Amino acid sequence: MADWQIPPNTRAIIFDAFDTLIEPDPPVIDVYRQTGLRHGCDISSEKMVRRFREAFRSEEQVDAAGGWKVSEERERERWKNIVSRVFGGCPALDAIFAELWSHFAQSASWRVAESAGVVLSGLAIRGFVLGLASNFDRRLHAIADGLTALSPARLRIVSSEVGWRKPSPQFFAAVVTAAKCEARQVLFIGDRRDTDYDGAIAAGLRALLLDPDMKAPSGVRRIGSLKELLTSGPV
Repeated sequence: MADWQIPPNTRAIIFDAFDTLIEPDPPVIDVYRQTGLRHGCDISSEKMVRRFREAFRSEEQVDAAGGWKVSEERERERWKNIVSRVFGGCPALDAIFAELWSHFAQSASWRVAESAGVVLSGLAIRGFVLGLASNFDRRLHAIADGLTALSPARLRIVSSEVGWRKPSPQFFAAVVTAAKCEARQVLFIGDRRDTDYDGAIAAGLRALLLDPDMKAPSGVRRIGSLKELLTSGPV
């Protein structure tokens, strides 16, 4: 039997949002650096990248210790903590955070990933229920509303509204509920092995890892690009 990318009996295909369907434009660190400079804070891009990664990992550990429970307030706190670590030593932290929070709430600050619009349209024509599922806050709605290429993805599951972040099983239970079908009839696609692929599999969903560099180990069902979804065999 052929190993189609879209498994037989799939009814819903749900995508991680960030770095799967949409990407920041300009890149995050470029925005951080320019924002810092406007407020008199000159930190090199290299140092910002290092601090951002360290801060992001630290906040992930906090959420993991809490069982991945989250809220709108926690999401804002998490990003404020990250910004504070990136810009440590700068006197205008509150102003910098406010500007960055507002910037990344705008659809104009994001672009749809290559081929994502074509792929979503093609999958919608084939009758799949489509949606976005993201570890983010309610800003995702304004972002997605402003990116018309995402319109075929009618469902939105946002961690701050659900109360749980990926890879929590409660998050994926909310995905299944929104899709209105059985867990095994949902295909979840994302770019992170831990939160997207492993989390979905553990919750009983089908999953594909978006792996452009094809670095995932054998045994992980993966695609190198979203376009591969349109070359899958019959369903």
